[in-house]
Amino acid sequence: MLPEITLSPGERKHLRDLKRALKTSTLPDVVKVRVPRALEDAVKKFRSQPENRDGRGVKEKEADFIQKTLRRVVLAVEHSDGHDDGNVRHQARTAVRACQHLSLGQIANRLKTLQGQLGKSGHRREIEAKRKSARRLPIGEGVCLEELVTSADLATFGHKLDLCVAHPRRSDGRCFHRALRDGESEFWVLEQDANPCGLIEIDVAVEGGDRDQCAG
Repeated sequence: MLPEITLSPGERKHLRDLKRALKTSTLPDVVKVRVPRALEDAVKKFRSQPENRDGRGVKEKEADFIQKTLRRVVLAVEHSDGHDDGNVRHQARTAVRACQHLSLGQIANRLKTLQGQLGKSGHRREIEAKRKSARRLPIGEGVCLEELVTSADLATFGHKLDLCVAHPRRSDGRCFHRALRDGESEFWVLEQDANPCGLIEIDVAVEGGDRDQCAG
C-alpha cells in the first residue's frame, strides 16, 4: 500500500509562485481558483503512479519533470499578460486554462507547444532587430547600397536578381548564407530608383575587405 502522497518543498514553492502570478493576472477568477487545485491533484496522482516510484519514493527523473512542468506553468501565467507577442499570450492563456482538466503529462505537452511559440517569437524579434540595424548608404542620385543582414533577405534579393543565393539549401548558394550567418561576409544590394540591380559580397575576414559581385 502506498503512503500518503505529499508534495515536496520545491513543488509547494512552485505552487505558491503560481498563486502569486495568478493573483496579478487578468485570467478569470474561476481559473485562478481551479488551476492550483487541479495542478496539486495532478502532481499527487503522478507521484502515486508505481512506474514513477522506486523504494525511496518518486524517481529523480520524474521529480525533475514535476518541477520543470510547474515552473513552466508559472511562466505561462506570466506570459499570458506580459508577453509582447499576441500569439504567445493566446497560447499561454490556453495552456493555463487547460491545466484545470489535464494530467501532468498532458499539461507538459501543452507547455511544449507554448515553448515552440516562444522560440518562433524570439526568432522574429531577432530578425526585426537585425533589420533595424541594417545600414543604407546613398552613393549617387537615386542610387544606394542597402545592407542585407538576414538569410531570408539574402534569398529574397537572390530571387529578384536570379542569383544562386536565392537557394540557401543548394550547394552553390549554401556557402554564401553560411558566410553571412558566421559574420565572414557582408552582403549589400545595389539599388537604382528603388529597384535592385546588383548584389555585392564583402569578405570582412580579409583585411581591407575583398569585394565581389555575387555570380548567378
